[in-house]
Amino acid sequence: MDNIDIHDRVNEAYYGVLGSNFAKATRERIHWIGAKTFGNYVLDVGCSQGIQAILLGREGKKVTAIDISERSIKEANQYLKKEERSTQERVRFLQKDFINFLSDDRYDTIIMSEVLEHLMNPVSFVEKAKKYLTKNGALIVSVPFGINDYIDHKQTYYFGDMFTYLSKCFQIEEFEIVGKWIGFVCKNNDDARKQEINISDLKYVEKNFYILERNLINSNNILERKSQELNKELQLKLQDKDKELQLKLQDKDKELQLK
Repeated sequence: MDNIDIHDRVNEAYYGVLGSNFAKATRERIHWIGAKTFGNYVLDVGCSQGIQAILLGREGKKVTAIDISERSIKEANQYLKKEERSTQERVRFLQKDFINFLSDDRYDTIIMSEVLEHLMNPVSFVEKAKKYLTKNGALIVSVPFGINDYIDHKQTYYFGDMFTYLSKCFQIEEFEIVGKWIGFVCKNNDDARKQEINISDLKYVEKNFYILERNLINSNNILERKSQELNKELQLKLQDKDKELQLKLQDKDKELQLK
């Protein structure tokens, strides 16, 4: 697959166009976000092709979904046209850059799914989200967990950095590692106490990091075995070709001697 950020093709991933395994992981993440969405009014920042907003609209949420990409918003509106009229009336897609986004509305939930890794200054987005949330509203953030070598990813996140960024502005209610993503649910609570990482959280993160490392090592071992097998096959074919060539040369020599 080309080195294109999957975030820009989230609907295709959700519906299995990019492979069944990736579809399963994408659905799990999107459904987790949907289940944690609080209240009736939602702002989806970096909505891509719009699947999260549409799913929430089907369940009665009123969703404003924005993305900086003109292509993504065009595709999102095409998907929305296929929905029931009631869903269409609840969801609107806007081509907007969140850092310049202005609104008189306040939202019960703001979603930033696969957004912060694209930013050199993610704190500015987190701080702005706080301004647009209702009191006790929820910020839901998900980012790739660990290394993702996409050209437009400017940050690699594990647990510590995300915890630090988010806990400056919000009370972190919970977090979840879903496949190769890590998600946080944060509450806009003005009297939030200073938070510290506890041992059980750290062990949970380390366990999931171990799983990712183990899967990577297993994948590398499989690739190495396949490479060795292919190399042996190639060597055997080269040997056969060499023998065949030698026989042809011998036959040619015999023909010349007979002449």
